[in-house]
Amino acid sequence: MPEGRTLTERQLNRALLARQMLLERARGSIPKVLDRMGTLQAQYAPSMYIGLWSRIEGFEREQLDRALESRTVVQGTLMRATIHLVSKADYWPIAIGVRKGRREEWVNASHRKDYTASEMSAGARRLRRRLGDGTMSRKEVHELLGEDSVVTNGVNMWLDLVRVPPSGTWERRRADLYAATEAWLGSPPKKLDERAGIEHLVRRYLTGFGPAPTGDIANWAGLHPKRVHPVIDTMKLRPFQSESGEDLVDLPTFAGKLRPDSGQDPLSKYLYENLSGRTQKLVCASENGKLLRRCLAEDLNGLLERDGAGKDRLASPGRNFSPPGTPSRIFWKLWNFPVR
Repeated sequence: MPEGRTLTERQLNRALLARQMLLERARGSIPKVLDRMGTLQAQYAPSMYIGLWSRIEGFEREQLDRALESRTVVQGTLMRATIHLVSKADYWPIAIGVRKGRREEWVNASHRKDYTASEMSAGARRLRRRLGDGTMSRKEVHELLGEDSVVTNGVNMWLDLVRVPPSGTWERRRADLYAATEAWLGSPPKKLDERAGIEHLVRRYLTGFGPAPTGDIANWAGLHPKRVHPVIDTMKLRPFQSESGEDLVDLPTFAGKLRPDSGQDPLSKYLYENLSGRTQKLVCASENGKLLRRCLAEDLNGLLERDGAGKDRLASPGRNFSPPGTPSRIFWKLWNFPVR
């Protein structure tokens, strides 16, 4: 791939924040916002609400509840074998894109050497028959599969499952009620294969996090680069370089649309310096409040509200940053938003 123009760290910072809708909130449906941001990790249910509230103008908690109930968005174990909130349209391309790679990684892990792919596949078939078009709790799944935690935790590598409401919501945070994805969303498109799924993953990542190194895309997808790079090589992507000489790629439709530099912004500086690999991983800033800490670990979220008080409080970046004893307006907003 030919060398592209060099982008400064500042330009990459602004591009990331803009694409993640963290410079200004967006208007749009939850599915469209999820597609635009490259899905939303949801290991801890409240983080979904905080993450969407941070990005969608006028968002209220009940909107996500209704979207989950109407099945326009779903929670499933997808990239990096972690729970993600995705649009209905995104589920199957992503699931099929990561399926083979996840299974290989699972059976090759040293602590699972006594478990074979055929055994896991048999357990998945047994669970699918029992599920039918209904739902089962984690406890019921655990009992059905012989009360082996390794099998219970890994069966979703061989059977596509979604977490269904009311589990995995603000009111019932543990996502422990399962349904077969085919029963919940319908069957996947017939012509959808692994290669098409991986290409979809590349486009989703770059939409939300580009421009980026190809290694970041593979890490985010939880796939070995050998699966991702051949697909990237066939795609029409625009090359860039970082100031350090690292090769970057971006979608042609986004290339050149970088946020103009408007001077040093303490909030942006704080966000950028706590980002790892330009992904969704944010170093937790607060020592106060279990909920806030867990939400921060999930996503670039509502702590970083762009008001004057928030900017001033967040002007000092660092892993050990703690807010003052008297909460600023930003913290009151965060605490009060979900419980009204």
